[in-house]
Amino acid sequence: MTVERIYPLKKFIKSIGAAKDVRNFARHLKYNHPTNGFQDLKLYDFQNGLLKRLQNKNFNIVRYGRQSGVSTLLAVYALWYAIHNPGREVYIFSGNTESSQHIMNMIKGFYEQLRLEKPGVTEYYKDHIVFETNSRIVSTTYQRNHVDLCGVTMDLMVCDLFGCISDSDVKEFVDNSFYRLSKDGRAVLTTPPTPKNTLTKDLYDGIEFYGKKFHKFNIFGSQIPNRSTKSEDDSIEQMGCEKFKKEFNY
Repeated sequence: MTVERIYPLKKFIKSIGAAKDVRNFARHLKYNHPTNGFQDLKLYDFQNGLLKRLQNKNFNIVRYGRQSGVSTLLAVYALWYAIHNPGREVYIFSGNTESSQHIMNMIKGFYEQLRLEKPGVTEYYKDHIVFETNSRIVSTTYQRNHVDLCGVTMDLMVCDLFGCISDSDVKEFVDNSFYRLSKDGRAVLTTPPTPKNTLTKDLYDGIEFYGKKFHKFNIFGSQIPNRSTKSEDDSIEQMGCEKFKKEFNY
């Protein structure tokens, strides 16, 4: 749907701290719990550390295991960047339509529940949002990049589970996307502990690509609090010790 504005600005408070620091911004967000409704977003130390890294470095590659909350952090960062940088193009790529829609739904939930000063929206569709500041967030799939990137210059490119793409598919994607980054553009790539394509391994090892070096950020399973020993034991029993270590980055 197309709307003139969601939630008039006069109803909300202005926070200079949230504009300058994405971690401060995150403290004002609420997430939609499947059974308890909207709850305050509370981040662990390693999650705040990742947000700080994304803000401070233009090119990042994040390796993480299951249940790290990285997709949520990508949604937080994308919304913060779009709201506080007028006229920017933010593109989020996922492996399939379901994952793409999930990230966009998180962004919309964060935006709608945000009680800080924020721009209104002029377009509010299932796959993209356009703010009245002319910033836009698009959530799409790697397979649709040829269609969705036609004539686009990206300011922020977020590639969720980039490491899960095959070598042939990743070549096709990067050939059509990386050169579309603006001069001061930013890129975030994420990968499971064991990536499927060679490029992800090379970027994580520090190889420059398109003249850019990606800064690596590693999230280990042992950094995630509140993971019970019983839960870990059950997972190991189901998948075996070696697979467990790979899936959860131990």
